[in-house]
Amino acid sequence: MSATLVILIIAAIITLVSLDLGWNNVLNSKRTDLVFQDKFKGYGAYQMRKRQGWTLAIALGFTVFAALAGFGGPMLFGKKHEEKDKQVEDKIVEMLKPPPTDPNQPPPPPPPPPFAKRVMEKTEANAIARVAF
Repeated sequence: MSATLVILIIAAIITLVSLDLGWNNVLNSKRTDLVFQDKFKGYGAYQMRKRQGWTLAIALGFTVFAALAGFGGPMLFGKKHEEKDKQVEDKIVEMLKPPPTDPNQPPPPPPPPPFAKRVMEKTEANAIARVAF
């Protein structure tokens, strides 16, 4: 519920900021009329600027509705979790014995040396081979 309140506060702040009637506000109809005073208004930019406030209001309203539906819907229509009395049952688990080891089996081979050491060994072997021939 607090997330919805935060979204509503942000929406209110955005709305209050957009109510600025100064020259810097693009939504100001007087500014739009002055900018397009001696220009051709039929190609679309003038109509877009005239309707920009309405478009912003629709977008803001849809955003608030979507946020309220997204956060509030599950709270209103979600199933309430009923906690049932859970009884903890003790379970006895039998551990399996490890497989028998063969005393005659040789140990696994050691892991390969790091890459740098192998390259060095190969380089040294090549150097020795070149000197020998």
